[in-house]
Amino acid sequence: MKPPIKAEVSIDAEFYLSEDGQVYVRKLVTNELPVYLSGQLIESLSQTLLNYYEKRNNKHNHDSNSIS
Repeated sequence: MKPPIKAEVSIDAEFYLSEDGQVYVRKLVTNELPVYLSGQLIESLSQTLLNYYEKRNNKHNHDSNSIS
């Protein structure tokens, strides 16, 4: 038997990373997500996106350098 749900949060979001390295929120739709949590969510996702693309670019640059 599953425990009862205490709270449920739905999030529909679109973020994009600009060429200058800034993360922008294109769309953020939530149900009853407090403003504080929305801000924390945006900050966390932005940092995660930046880290992901930085690592991906570093790996790509490293792979390109080792092929030469």
